[in-house]
Amino acid sequence: MDYKNIGKSKSSGFLRISKAKLRELRENILKSDAEVGYFISILFSACFSERHYQKYSTTVTCQRGESVFKLADWEKKFGLDRMSTKRFLNKLKKNGVIEIREAGYHINIIRVTDYDGWVCSEISAEERAAKLKAEEESLQTFLERYREVTFKPVTNIGEVRELWKSTSPDNRILALNNVLNYYCNTDKKVFVMGAAGYLKKQAYLNEFEGIYE
Repeated sequence: MDYKNIGKSKSSGFLRISKAKLRELRENILKSDAEVGYFISILFSACFSERHYQKYSTTVTCQRGESVFKLADWEKKFGLDRMSTKRFLNKLKKNGVIEIREAGYHINIIRVTDYDGWVCSEISAEERAAKLKAEEESLQTFLERYREVTFKPVTNIGEVRELWKSTSPDNRILALNNVLNYYCNTDKKVFVMGAAGYLKKQAYLNEFEGIYE
């Protein structure tokens, strides 16, 4: 892969996979044991914890359950041609098993839905539910702030939600706190991006000339 891993990351260990979830996937979505093997490859490629990759001047952050997506890499791993690889990944995406999002500069990221459930995480169902609830509440707080400051209605809510999921906790705080700085430092308000663009381009990391409370 053309991406350089930045910082420390765990490179050894083992992965427990839910047999019940694999059986359900095989019976309802995947048509062969080979396809089950392809999906297990995706699970093994997913980050166990936050990891940063760099290509040229672009830094990409993968959260737990995510991996940098390069189609040519999956072709080699699966031993399939490009069209077959695309069909398989699109089938997983259509059935909600994975999510695929753009991270900018032609970089895509695969996110395994319910990663903790797949890898038999020790986090209880109640804890996962509480985590999802807190995540949604923080998103709604951000959206309310963004509408209030920019006067822009929220569009592409699905994309915004996926971008928020993939944003680290520290960057979520920056994204919320810098909405006003971003708006006030954009000279022509017609160029103010919607919430999705703001998150995708990480505009909250800009160097602002004026700081507003």
